[in-house]
Amino acid sequence: MVKRGPFPDFEKPYAFAFSASILFKIAINALSSLDSEPASIQEEESDSPYVTVVFAAASYEALLNDILYGAVSTMSLGPGVPGPIQILSAYAEDLFERQVSTQTKADIVHLTLTGQKCPWDQLPYQDWKLLARLRNMIMHMRAGEGYVDYSDGIGSPVYPALIEVLKQRGLLSTTNWASWHPLIKTHALAKWAVDVAAKMATSLANRIPPNIWQYFPYSAKPFQYWVAGDE
Repeated sequence: MVKRGPFPDFEKPYAFAFSASILFKIAINALSSLDSEPASIQEEESDSPYVTVVFAAASYEALLNDILYGAVSTMSLGPGVPGPIQILSAYAEDLFERQVSTQTKADIVHLTLTGQKCPWDQLPYQDWKLLARLRNMIMHMRAGEGYVDYSDGIGSPVYPALIEVLKQRGLLSTTNWASWHPLIKTHALAKWAVDVAAKMATSLANRIPPNIWQYFPYSAKPFQYWVAGDE
């Protein structure tokens, strides 16, 4: 159950400028809708987990875009803008034009503003890679990604490797569906997706020195609010 109260409108006059907040709230609303649905359709029959996964993943990429746009906008302040922001601003246009992957974009933002690349071998970064892969599987569904193997004479479902990983972690339905699609319709997976996006955004905000992060004061607040609610 999501026990937080109504999700606040952070710095309302500035909300229009931060797409990450909009997308993250959509993910949270989809997660919350699972709690209000009858128990009989909360698992496997609700489409809300699809929405949560897709928008949670999108919200973190949007945060990176917000920071890149923020770096460009900050340059209008004139002299005194920290060097890392100046460097990121110079990269921003090229990153948008080349449409680089979220992982590459995250590495560049981290390296420029913190002096280090993302620690992809640590949590929550490991989970982010799983979430991004799942989001891509949902957005690019195709036949043949799950099937039933009858070689044993009984029939055993065979799922993509990512689905098996998430299933072993207790995030998916335990029902043996022939397709993997119904397996991801769980509250556990939806909550995990929101948590991963929030922890990624909060980790970034915590790693950037305060004298630099002060130029991006509102962009990560919804994520930080979510993480604080779990502590």
